[in-house]
Amino acid sequence: MKRIEELPNTSLRIIGILRKCGFHTVEQLVDTPAKKIATKTGLELYIVKALITKAERIPRKVSGFQTGAEIEAKEEVTLRVKTGISLIDQHIGGGFLSGSVIEIFGPQWGGKTMICIQIAVMNQSLGNVVWYDLEGTFTEDTVREIAYRMKLEPESVLEKFHIVQDMSSENLVADLRRVVTKDDVNLIVIDSLVKVQHRDIPQIAQIKRDSEMTFLLTNRSSIQVSRASEKDRKSRSSNPVFADMVDYRIMIEPRTENERRVVVMSSASVERGEWIVSLGYGGFYQNNRSLKLHSRRVQRYLRRLRGHKLL
Repeated sequence: MKRIEELPNTSLRIIGILRKCGFHTVEQLVDTPAKKIATKTGLELYIVKALITKAERIPRKVSGFQTGAEIEAKEEVTLRVKTGISLIDQHIGGGFLSGSVIEIFGPQWGGKTMICIQIAVMNQSLGNVVWYDLEGTFTEDTVREIAYRMKLEPESVLEKFHIVQDMSSENLVADLRRVVTKDDVNLIVIDSLVKVQHRDIPQIAQIKRDSEMTFLLTNRSSIQVSRASEKDRKSRSSNPVFADMVDYRIMIEPRTENERRVVVMSSASVERGEWIVSLGYGGFYQNNRSLKLHSRRVQRYLRRLRGHKLL
């Protein structure tokens, strides 16, 4: 595969726009309709057609296969989505690959929404977040406390979050079709899939298939998307098309009030790692020592924030 940088006589600005919108290879340009590229990038249609013409003139391999080295090279330049838990991020090569589908499942009140918010805050520099709060569990102060812990400006981070509430499953599908065309959105969170009708899941899968955005999906222990849960590997999803698109699964299991067992699995439900992590003010921490070091500082910040709101 030819990298997008190999387009002759193309400015770094246009290369940057293409990469930001998910076009990393010459083949992607040739295989994507010009109007769709123009819509995603904001470039004029005549410019896009000129780029496609350049791309078509570059010799392409006859075979549709990629070598291991080509895949590795592409992954090296792909942005990573971090969890903010350094042990996990290191284990998965610096973070999940941008553009992945990440399913987070576990029992109610286990911390699924919290880790989604932490991932979104950690990656706010990549673009805006569209958050479908289907269960009413999103809170602005959680964004603020995690941003404060990460030494970011809480209000600036919060401006990156676009929260959608009280939306039906059918309207969710229609809204997703609109959102995935936006250039400034990098992350879509659906919290949670329990509120999504089974008949709408295949449509969401198709929308994701046509998008380069990262999807975070939360789910209860009764797996709706996963092909198999850790406890019951024979359970099958009623929507296998969508299940096949999930790249990573994160299982969160409560142990104590402030401890969670986190298991990260690949798309084949093969465990990639298991950790006991701490949960407190400021989100997820890799251990109790880190929790004690930062949690009190975050707690003091929240007290000041709430006191200010009461004035």
